[in-house]
Amino acid sequence: MAFRLQGSRMRGHRGVRIILVFKSIKFAPGSSLRGSKGEYTMDKCAIEDAIRAFENYNQIKIQNYMSDAAEADECCFRDNYIGQDVFQDHIEEWLEFFEEKDQGIFLELLGHYRYYTENKLRKVLRRIVCQVQSECDPERTYFVTFPSKEGVKSGGDDLRSLLQIVSLGEIKKDHIISDTDKNVKDIVENAKAIIFLDDVVGSGMTLYGNIKACIEKLKLSKHPDIKLFVAVIYGHKKKIESKVKDLQKLGVRFEEEIIAEEGVKCFDEAHIFSDSSKVKQIVETYETEIEMASEPDGKSYILGFDKNQFLVSFRYNTPNNTLCNFWRPSSISTPLFIRTSYKRPNISDIRKNKENNERNAYLRGKMRIKCNEGE
Repeated sequence: MAFRLQGSRMRGHRGVRIILVFKSIKFAPGSSLRGSKGEYTMDKCAIEDAIRAFENYNQIKIQNYMSDAAEADECCFRDNYIGQDVFQDHIEEWLEFFEEKDQGIFLELLGHYRYYTENKLRKVLRRIVCQVQSECDPERTYFVTFPSKEGVKSGGDDLRSLLQIVSLGEIKKDHIISDTDKNVKDIVENAKAIIFLDDVVGSGMTLYGNIKACIEKLKLSKHPDIKLFVAVIYGHKKKIESKVKDLQKLGVRFEEEIIAEEGVKCFDEAHIFSDSSKVKQIVETYETEIEMASEPDGKSYILGFDKNQFLVSFRYNTPNNTLCNFWRPSSISTPLFIRTSYKRPNISDIRKNKENNERNAYLRGKMRIKCNEGE
């Protein structure tokens, strides 16, 4: 099922189309783990409750997944993040970093965490393909993904592989492009539609830079007959709209943006917590500690890159727009959905740094006092 949102109309631009992939599931703020006094409490059933909430939110069953390291039969799907043989253990290791009185907050976030399994990704891509094929000639349609700037494996590689599977016999493999430099002549001579495909868009800066480079390489401003689309699996609608408007200033016209699921900021937009500003401050304090104890790379990931506050992972990786406690390892913490650019820390090494945790608890208290004084 798809529906059209009214968007800006620039030179025939038709706005944003949202493709509903997940059934709408509404939670009351703090519904799964709030105690009778309104505090976020932990008990022996809290992790099991959070896993059930995670399953319901994503319409999956953890028992149907096993990690690649496990012996699995044909009835189980392989998944290194949520395999039944590792998921609960990884949750427990992830929780060790947080003070017991705050662990319920992070389990609440887990219960509202979007996770794209391989099957769900196939379903999303299939819907995007069908949507585009209803408007364009499949024989002259090209899908463009974006390679990693570092030249290593990226989400675009996984999207291309899955796209080829879900469109077998419908889209030629040489119409699924990863490097426009090597396909300029073929694209500009044969294409009637180009779909720029990305898995996640937070700030929109990477999306803009990648598409701008393609527009310039292909000289698309000189080919107004080629229809242009942006397709995103999980993204912030306003940021995507804004970047498309900026791209159209380069002399091209986009037909529409297709978004499989609209990404939201978990504290500022999602209404997970009734006391969202207070919880946001607590999480920000922990993520500041993680950043201080991590290998620096010149960027801040507190509350996610550009403070996007996403709660999302894909089977193959976690975007840095997600709250960093879920994906960024440090000398004092181990994440639940670690990014593939890192190696999972040894939990024994983390536990040896308990004195760091105690020292940071003292610093955390000082930071909270300072924040309260500033209110």
